[in-house]
Amino acid sequence: MARRRRGAPLRITGKTTDDRDVVSGVFKLFDTNGLPLEIVVALIHERGKVVNWPDFVEAAEKAGWKDKTTRLRIKEAITDAHGADYYKDWLVSFNRWMSQRGSDGAPAP
Repeated sequence: MARRRRGAPLRITGKTTDDRDVVSGVFKLFDTNGLPLEIVVALIHERGKVVNWPDFVEAAEKAGWKDKTTRLRIKEAITDAHGADYYKDWLVSFNRWMSQRGSDGAPAP
């Protein structure tokens, strides 16, 4: 019987305002394949791309992760890859995104 190949979990899903690719599918790569999140984030960053963190959070929620666990893993990964100052700036944007989500988890209109 032929073995079914899985598609790569990472995909480019957009561009930042400074024209960097936004990468989705990071949670699946991390959770399913067991790759350390810090390494995945560092490799994406080294290639001039950025992680789609809202996609990561939504996938973690679907997998049953608690918010506190998700935030801790993200903090560790971003701090390791970019430094504490970058994380502080990122957290402001992330909290803004979280406050704009609707009760169903989707971005507010």
